[in-house]
This record gives sequence, structure tokens and C-alpha cells, in this order.
Amino acid sequence: MQMHLHPTRREALTASDTALTRWSLETNPATILAQMSTTPERLFPLTFDPSGRMMFLGGITGSPDGTCFALSPLWSRDDYSAPPGGIEWRNFDDLLPVRTSEEIPNLGPEVEGLASSPDGCWLVIGSGYAEQLFLLDWQTGEIISHHATDQYNISGLTFDPTSTFLAGFISGQGSGLLQLWRLDPAECFVPRPAVKRWPTYEPVQQDYVCGSMALTLVHRNLDAGVPWYDMEDIRGTTAFSPDSRLVIFSYHIWQGFELLAYEVVSGERLWLTSSDIEKIGPFIFSPDGSVLLVPAQSGDLLVYNAEDGALMQRLATGLGEPVQALAFDHDGKTLWLATEEKLVQFQSQG
Repeated sequence: MQMHLHPTRREALTASDTALTRWSLETNPATILAQMSTTPERLFPLTFDPSGRMMFLGGITGSPDGTCFALSPLWSRDDYSAPPGGIEWRNFDDLLPVRTSEEIPNLGPEVEGLASSPDGCWLVIGSGYAEQLFLLDWQTGEIISHHATDQYNISGLTFDPTSTFLAGFISGQGSGLLQLWRLDPAECFVPRPAVKRWPTYEPVQQDYVCGSMALTLVHRNLDAGVPWYDMEDIRGTTAFSPDSRLVIFSYHIWQGFELLAYEVVSGERLWLTSSDIEKIGPFIFSPDGSVLLVPAQSGDLLVYNAEDGALMQRLATGLGEPVQALAFDHDGKTLWLATEEKLVQFQSQG
């Protein structure tokens, strides 16, 4: 599940395999204001992690302009012959489409990653079919630049709070990379050398700049030293600290998960934490950046120290079902927990 808060109103948007829902956060539990079914025509293609749990490809973004959010093309999971579609911008209030972008060539039936910048200027789309990252103007849908990824699994795309850096997973063909890009003006961008690609083995350009900005790959191999079998064909989630100093990557290993922390500027790995506890949803930073909150399959919340990765606490939610997404309200204190069918405030048992 994915959850995004409206930038100014006490409202939230959640997207699951069954429903896209707009909530009012003025009540507890939250009140449904608008909802649309995502079955049988689903908003997102389906995929599964190594433990068999469903994961989202593409999905939805937040609403940086307070009006619209973006989502990946509508398609039936059983119709693999469906033609490529564009990205849709939908109205936050009624969830209905307001415009589309069909400029992206060879998008294929799957959008593997989707992220909007907090400043409301940019949209990044990862296409596993095209093995490309596309940078779009948020307002117009115009392609600004696109960049080869060289692998077909793209996940966890996330902008930092300053809208300067982008983090994500690139994996496939028996290998995986934790990568970090920087948004740079076109006049400062240095394209990567062309590479020879199968099947022709002719040199292929890796970076195409069509507008004013481009994505510079500043850290290509943050995962150096991580066992290859942990990184093979992985999909994961990422998060930046509120001050943009740290970036955290998380992915499933067998029945557990790992958290890896890096310094953004230097790319230095700061710590790695492994757990045999099943993680169910995306993790988040606390508003002050001191801890990470990770929802577990049991319904508990795992609290990790952001400076060293130590497990500090295990909080019981009392919900009796897994927490699939979580987010802090604008007050920085109220924590909202999303399950399959409801959105409630966290009430500490201690």
C-alpha cells in the first residue's frame, strides 16, 4: 500500500490493490471522502517479493501542487497485450482524470517506478520495459530528459526533501544496484559515454537531454560489498532523512529485511541492519529524523535509531492486522496507520 498526505489540508490518499481512497483526517478513524475500486481494472501491475508478498510497481505520487496526483496507466493484470499508456494526472478531490501524458515512447505495459518532487516541478518515471528513467515537467507532462538504467527492475524511486536528489533500486539479470541521482541544470550536465548494448553491440547513447534539467548519476554502486544473492532482482523502498543528509534503502531477504544507510553527499555507507522479522509496508523517518519506523507483518511497529541502525523498540498497535502504510500528520506528532480498509491514529500502549 502507498499513502500520501495532502500538502496543506488534513487529508490523505491511500492506494491498495483493491481501492484508491481519499480520507479526511479530522476524525479518528479517518473518514472516507472519495473512493474508487482498482479491481478488476487495476491501477497498478502486480509483482511479488521473494517471500511471496505482493509489491506495487509504479503506483501513485503525492500531490505536490495540492490539486493533482499522478498515477501509472490503467491496465488489466490479465491483459498483457494491452497497448502502452501514458501517465495520468488525477484530481485529488474526486480522483478523476484531468489530463494525461502520452509523450513517453516504449513505456510498455508496466511503470516500475513513479515519484514527484516535493517542490512540485518534476515527475520521474521508471520504465522496466524501456530500461529508462524519464524526467518530466510536472505541470505540462513534457519530457525533460531520459536516462538508460541498463536493468529492467526499477523500484523505490524517491526524491529528497530539497528536490535535489533521487534514490532508487535498479536490478535484474542476477545483479542489483542502489543508486543516487542529482537533478542538475542542462548546461552543467555531462552525459555518460555511449555503451555497446545487445543484440547489435553498437554504441548506444545513455543520456538524452530535451529540456532544462537532467539526472546526473552521482553514486552508481552504493551497494558495493552487499552479497550478490541479496541484491538479485530485488525491489525495495527508500527514504531520505528530513535534512537530506541520509538516504536509507530497504529490501526483503527471505523472510526478513535489511536496512542500509548512506551519507548522501559522499555515498559512504554508515550502517547495515538485518532482521528476520517480516516487513509489510514502506518505512518512514520521524519528523525530527532521529528514528525509522518500520511496519511489521505482525501489526507491530519497529523503531530503529537512524544514526546507527539499532533496534530501539517494538511497539504494539493493537490493530490485530498488518499496518500496510504509515505517515505523520502535519503537526509532526500524530501518526496515522493504514490497514487494508481503515486509517487510524496510533495510540501508544505504553
